[in-house]
Order: sequence, then structure tokens, then C-alpha cells
Amino acid sequence: MVFQEGALFPHMTVVENVAFGLRAKSAKDRAGEWLKRVGLAGFEDRYPDSLSGGQRQRVALARAMAPEPNVLLFDEPYANLDVPLRRALRKDARQLIRETGAVGLFVTHDPDEVLVMGDNGEVLDGGVIVETGTPQALYETPRSRYTAELFGDPQILSGVIHETGVTTPLGEWDRSVLINPEMASGEVTLIVDANQLILQVDASGLRISNIDSLGRLNRVTFERACSESALAVDCSRALDSNIAVGSVVQVLPNTGVVYAEYRPSVEK
Repeated sequence: MVFQEGALFPHMTVVENVAFGLRAKSAKDRAGEWLKRVGLAGFEDRYPDSLSGGQRQRVALARAMAPEPNVLLFDEPYANLDVPLRRALRKDARQLIRETGAVGLFVTHDPDEVLVMGDNGEVLDGGVIVETGTPQALYETPRSRYTAELFGDPQILSGVIHETGVTTPLGEWDRSVLINPEMASGEVTLIVDANQLILQVDASGLRISNIDSLGRLNRVTFERACSESALAVDCSRALDSNIAVGSVVQVLPNTGVVYAEYRPSVEK
């Protein structure tokens, strides 16, 4: 197991920490080999309090891997490290696990770690598994609102499914945009990731009143009837060169990417 805080023994040297779970006479030699594999050759006689946070986590990884376990449990081991260091350690851990043929079970609150580390993922909400799948599937076609909000930049809209399509504040969409196009007609909440929305010039669409950059996304504001407030939606930065403030456009999602859940009926 690799703990969130490393959990190294402070009174032991680095090599003694790694050798702790080994019983062979050559334990320290084997521990030294694992320190080389995690990039800490020459650190054998150091003590944990003389190491950086990233170095301590590398020692913890070497200690967990040295007995050649079949399964490793990672309990948010990189939660307290800065982003560049987390990226480097995740890459190293994944490579070591693959080289040894072990199974790694990674517990994390960081969706980026799921996408980088995982072959399969399980999403828990309130201690209950709400969805399973490959990380890419969880990101691209979430089947729960919680997963959509966890992995992406969800745009949440009220809509009505009917026989021929879906009515939304952004216009009419074909049923094929739904993850489950066979849903029965009714009032629904629609959830679609911002990167899955496409703007197309169309005289029958909505007029853009403002475009704000949000880093990797644009926030596009549309004019609406005088009795309604303006409508804003986030979408991909990759806007067509013909689209600008004043353009009239249709906002359409890609096929099979919109998650819909029925809105609860209100008793009168």
C-alpha cells in the first residue's frame, strides 16, 4: 500500500524503509535496486525528514513494490504534491506497475489521475458506485450527472423529449444526440460537456451578443426574446472563423453525448 502521506518510518534510513517488508538476507541489496528504479540511487543512507515530499513518495512506492505484490493500493498518494510533480510520479508509478504485471487500485478525487492512470474506473457518489467504464468513456459519455460534473465542463439545460426530437433552450436537437435515444417522451435535464457543443452559422438560430475566453473554452452569450434573460453556454475554443459577435448560429452537440435524466414531477 502507498499512503497519502508516505508513512515512512522516521527512525529508519531510506534503504531500511524499502527493505522493511523483505525477509531475504539480500533485502538491502534488493531495496537498493528498487531505489535505483524510482530515481533515488545514492539516497540509501538518508532519513525521511531530509527528503522532499516527492522523494518521500518515491521511497514509499519503492517500499510497496519491493516485495513484488500482486495488488497495490494507492490511497491518494499525490494529493499534497504540486501539479508537475504529480504528473511525473503518476507516469513513473504506471510504468512500474506495467513492468511488474501487478494490479494497481488507485483511490483519488482527481479526475485527471483517473484519465492518466486508469485502464478502468469506478465512480463513487456517497459511497455508492454510480458508474463504471474506461476513463475515456467516463469522460466522453457519462451516464450520470455526478460523473459529468466530475470529469468535464457540463452544460446543464432543461429540455423536453418528444417523438421527433428534443426541445432545448438552444433549439431543436435530434434524438441521436442522446446517450440513450430510446428514452420515453417527457421533461428532462440535459447534461452535455462543453467540448461536445458545436456552433454552426444558421439564419434560423440564435444571435451571439458576447464571446468571452475562459482559457480552453469560450463562453458564448445569446440574445433571446425580450421577455427572457440572455442565455450563456460554454463551448470549445475552436470556433469557425465566420463566427463572431452578431453571428446567428445553431448550437448542436455531437451524436450520442448528451446525458438526459427525467425531472421529478411536482405534486400539486
